[in-house]
Amino acid sequence: MRRVWVWAVSCVLILNVGCNPKDVDDAKKKVDSAVNSAQEAIEAITDFKLGDVDLKEKFQGISVALQQEVLNVIDAESAKESLPKFEELLGQLKQLKEMFAKLPANVRAALGKFIGTETVTLDGIFEVCEENYGDGVKPVLNNVFQSIIKELQGFK
Repeated sequence: MRRVWVWAVSCVLILNVGCNPKDVDDAKKKVDSAVNSAQEAIEAITDFKLGDVDLKEKFQGISVALQQEVLNVIDAESAKESLPKFEELLGQLKQLKEMFAKLPANVRAALGKFIGTETVTLDGIFEVCEENYGDGVKPVLNNVFQSIIKELQGFK
């Protein structure tokens, strides 16, 4: 695909520059450079790794675990049983946020947008959980839910 693109752009440049071989070679080099720069920019935004850790993948794992743990909450007793798991996941978010801060600005911005949309979803799930499973759930989980949302909002 890349070669076809370079060839097509080179043909257009040849038409504009003329058939001088030196001009054609210069045009090809410029096209190659531009294509490489564009590919690097795209890869930077799709690569959310810090060392061996893919932060987007790690966040998705935490998000899924939070959602699964909410499914375990059906009353005040189950809320108390789930509290340690929510606190553990909150700790994982804090660690992830420290790693997030070490990413380049453009990667942080892209990942931050992704996490921002997921934050809205999780906030809604937490609200439904607190409102629909009895009076005893909110006092048990409200603080940890607010702490999780606060951490999530810090991914900017």
